[in-house]
Amino acid sequence: MAVININKLDLINLISEYTDGFGSPSLTICVDVDGDIDARYNSERNEDWMPILSLLRMRDFVDANNNMPGSDAYDSQQVAKRIVDEKELLILNASLNGVAYNFALI
Repeated sequence: MAVININKLDLINLISEYTDGFGSPSLTICVDVDGDIDARYNSERNEDWMPILSLLRMRDFVDANNNMPGSDAYDSQQVAKRIVDEKELLILNASLNGVAYNFALI
């Protein structure tokens, strides 16, 4: 199984940028085989990108002070760090073109 290294701080920052998209049925945080990450709409995803976090499931993901996504007081950086640190919402393996990959956060 091949391993794709993903920069943990970059992932936190990208998730933090897209907390307003939490709950979106068409927006996903994705990774490519080089470890590059991006927020992609389903129509933009192709065979070169694998999902690592679906934003659809994040609709009601409150911050430490129970603020909802979209609120002016929402601490998106703290939320993104918690998502990455706890890992349970992340998809940490996938297959692409018949090759199985594990994602390692570095």
